[in-house]
Parts: sequence; structure tokens; C-alpha cells
Amino acid sequence: MQKLILILMLVSILVAANGCSIGVKEKQTVIYAGFAKSSAESKGAIRIATNKKMPITIIGETDINTTKDLGGMLAIREADYAALVRSWNERNK
Repeated sequence: MQKLILILMLVSILVAANGCSIGVKEKQTVIYAGFAKSSAESKGAIRIATNKKMPITIIGETDINTTKDLGGMLAIREADYAALVRSWNERNK
């Protein structure tokens, strides 16, 4: 009787372990979504191509550190962004 209980316990452990190792497989596809198509000016720009949340901070804040899905957004250097804002301000005085 003890051998039967031991065999049943062993079988149940193997089934449980095998069931846990299978898991749920999830396929993710990167989708670029927005309200408008990319313009010709953005050709050659670096686009973030992941659905995974990435660590981010906010310029000018010292205690904010979080994650966000930035898939499809364009990467731009801080100096380039400053030049873009300066150019915009000069044109729209």
C-alpha cells in the first residue's frame, strides 16, 4: 500500500512539474500606432521597436523613475530636442 501511495505521489509531482514548465506561450508583435503616418522628415530616425516597458525618467525631476511602453516612438538626443524647440520658437515669434 505504501508503494502505491509513493508511486501516486511521484506521478502527481511529475505531472504538476511538467504542467508548470509548459506555461502559456504568448506571441507579441510590435505595432506602430498613431493618429498620423510618419512624415518624410522622420525618414532615417531611430524608432523604438519593442513592446516591453522601458525604464524612463523625466528631465528636471530627480525622484521620478518609472517604466513605459515606448514602442513606435522616435528616439532623439536632448541637445537635438533643445535645438528643435529653439528653432520652433524662433519661427513662431
